[in-house]
Amino acid sequence: WFELRPPDNTFKSHIDTTLASSWGNVEWHGDALKLQVNTGWVSFKQVNFGEPGQISVMRVRYSKPSGWGGLSARLGSKDATELVYHQLLVTGSWDEFVEVDLPIDVDGVHDLFFTAHRSSGTHKMVAIDSFELLA
Repeated sequence: WFELRPPDNTFKSHIDTTLASSWGNVEWHGDALKLQVNTGWVSFKQVNFGEPGQISVMRVRYSKPSGWGGLSARLGSKDATELVYHQLLVTGSWDEFVEVDLPIDVDGVHDLFFTAHRSSGTHKMVAIDSFELLA
């Protein structure tokens, strides 16, 4: 269970992929997870998105050396309806990370899944390092 509130009850928003609950068709790259195109996924169990209106942005830190594709965030399962989708930017290498702010409208506690998408190809296409939940 992810308790995103430390003992002093302030909201903690930063979550590293080292805290992932489960994953499929990925490989580790340092502390980041490289997701396989169209089959790669990573999940985080019991993520607390806070009270209604508390969270409006999910900031994702990722790297993508080449090609094109997208990253989806989903609630409940890797096959669920998308919470948010982002067309990935090329960063130039696996070690060059960027952060992107994705608008979200969700509250409460949910299992969170990230999935990678591309119309063709089977190479590793995105490495997720961390994400944050922001007001």
